[in-house]
Amino acid sequence: MVIIDGVGLRVVRAHETPAHGLTRTFQEVRLFDQIKVWDNIMVVLTERRLFPSLLERVKPATRQKAQHILESVGMWEKRDSLAMDLSYGQRKLLEIGRAMAMDVQTYLFDEPFAGLFPQMVERVKDIMKQMRADGYTIVFVSHNMEIVRELSDRIIVLDSGALLAAGDVEPVLGSEEVIDAYLGA
Repeated sequence: MVIIDGVGLRVVRAHETPAHGLTRTFQEVRLFDQIKVWDNIMVVLTERRLFPSLLERVKPATRQKAQHILESVGMWEKRDSLAMDLSYGQRKLLEIGRAMAMDVQTYLFDEPFAGLFPQMVERVKDIMKQMRADGYTIVFVSHNMEIVRELSDRIIVLDSGALLAAGDVEPVLGSEEVIDAYLGA
């Protein structure tokens, strides 16, 4: 069971997550490859129901928000590129931008640093730090303990799906159980 704002949920369907104030990214990037970077953001910001979407006129404020998001993730210059033509790191940035367009309180990032070059890792860390400074909650999965130490206030360590430890970063990472499970000491 997941408890969100005091409400216990056994099942949270993907299309219901924004109503609960959260959204997520995936370890394997999921974009609309056949459309432009700009449109990957706009699809989140505009009406998604069929008939209302046909009649919608996109407001200047919506366009400004899309521009702000693309600038925030460093993808403004690529706005007219097809998503399928982006590098892997750029695809990660666009997926983070799409999550940001959901405008929720809590962001779940599944392995946001996996497979990224060091320069792109730094860019994603900067984005996450800025989101945190802006008051958003970020939950992320990572096996990189340097990044976990740098970005986390609290951590949860799982071993084969079971809770091994939870709490402040240094005490948890220094615990004998965590060291034994992950370092084989």
